[in-house]
Amino acid sequence: MNDRVIVVSDTGPFRYLIAIDHIDILRQMFGRVLLPQTVYQELTHLSSPDIVRDWFDDLPIWIEVVEVFLEEPTEDIGIGEQEAICLALENKADVVLMDDARARKVATQKGLQVAGTLRLLFQAAKLNLLDFHQAIEALRETNFYVSESLLSEILRRYESGE
Repeated sequence: MNDRVIVVSDTGPFRYLIAIDHIDILRQMFGRVLLPQTVYQELTHLSSPDIVRDWFDDLPIWIEVVEVFLEEPTEDIGIGEQEAICLALENKADVVLMDDARARKVATQKGLQVAGTLRLLFQAAKLNLLDFHQAIEALRETNFYVSESLLSEILRRYESGE
């Protein structure tokens, strides 16, 4: 655990890590995670899966919900993603967690290091925090989208020890 690493998350990684019962890898890998207020609201909204909403009933101390004020909202990506990028920039975050391809591109263009759910699972498996194949199978049972070619490449990389 590294408490000096600054991590900001969007909705996707939190939602899927909770759904597959591996949310604790964030605490184990990073120590603390910043969530924009809008992301927290998305995760606890009635439209969010019960398992996700229920998890947030007792907010762990390693999660800090932060209100973010956007100066120039854009329509290219969602508000939660915009706030995550803004919060990451303001806090000079080491990594921003997000899955949406457009948001990842925007974050990367702004100089941020980005990690998605698959990369988190990959890294956690390398740290022996979870069984990678089991985590991927659990993820496939959700509505998480990943192309078969990308998934095959990630599994190949994992099995080859890259």
